[in-house]
Amino acid sequence: MRFSIPFAIAFFTLAGSFPLHAKDCPAPPAKDGIDFSLPCFTRPVNPIPDADRRVFFESLSAALSAESKATLDRQATILAKYPNITIAIIAFADDAEAPTTSERLILSTKRARAVGDYFAAKDLKVATIKMKGSADPLLIPRVRDEKTLTTMRQAQTLVE
Repeated sequence: MRFSIPFAIAFFTLAGSFPLHAKDCPAPPAKDGIDFSLPCFTRPVNPIPDADRRVFFESLSAALSAESKATLDRQATILAKYPNITIAIIAFADDAEAPTTSERLILSTKRARAVGDYFAAKDLKVATIKMKGSADPLLIPRVRDEKTLTTMRQAQTLVE
């Protein structure tokens, strides 16, 4: 099956012009040159603001702080509006608190489960909640100070 160039141009022009959720997926800012960004309906739209997508943990802990619970409450309020959404909770541990891969996996899985259990206790109605701990650190820091390590001890709520 062969497509002509004018057909492809028309298709991608129309596909980018009609996002499924226009208010949830604003157009990217205008740049010089050709815009190669994907249309909104080809990537999941996360209704949670960037500032509220992460909760942080103390070293060697999977307990939720009061600040983390407040962030999760805001997430639950937003996610309750989307009952058919699938969310993934991915948690991380830094290599200073859990030096081996298996220790990082165990601790990060406990953190993901703590967030998932909090959502379950709040009776959050979404299609699916997937919880996953990552054995890999979130990033490889250039500086190994407490501030950097603290940002690596987190759980992220993502939309799939």
